[in-house]
Amino acid sequence: MRGQVESHLPAGYSLSWSGQYEFLQRMRERLKLVVPITIFLVFILLYLNTRSVVKTLIVFAAVPFSAVGAIWLLHWLVTT
Repeated sequence: MRGQVESHLPAGYSLSWSGQYEFLQRMRERLKLVVPITIFLVFILLYLNTRSVVKTLIVFAAVPFSAVGAIWLLHWLVTT
């Protein structure tokens, strides 16, 4: 059974993680499939819009810089 730990327990006893931990494990497995598909679909949509792989890659390269700017803005808004 997935999630069982049987070390350092007397005979006949077992531990099983359940609840939020189990939900987290299922969510991680699902996201391993959903996130790459989503990124691929966004790439395709951008390519269809621009008709250029270079322009699409430039947009993808700008995303991390935009995220950093958004985090700095949130930090600035909270501290002032």
